[in-house]
Amino acid sequence: MEVFAFPSDALYSQVPLDAPRFADGDRIRFTLVTVGDDTVLILAGTDRDLDYGDFITQVDEVLATTTFG
Repeated sequence: MEVFAFPSDALYSQVPLDAPRFADGDRIRFTLVTVGDDTVLILAGTDRDLDYGDFITQVDEVLATTTFG
């Protein structure tokens, strides 16, 4: 089974990307960040073969240094 996530947000829908696809065993974290009047969706995830906890720790380190403006 595959799951698709593709928000209809006006800003994101203008980016020419295919919708993300998730397979059985994938682990995904969705982080919503309010930036002014917009909401940014950050997807971070791994397939079943990677260490999700270790990856999310690294993601959090990157997000801690990320600014929007």
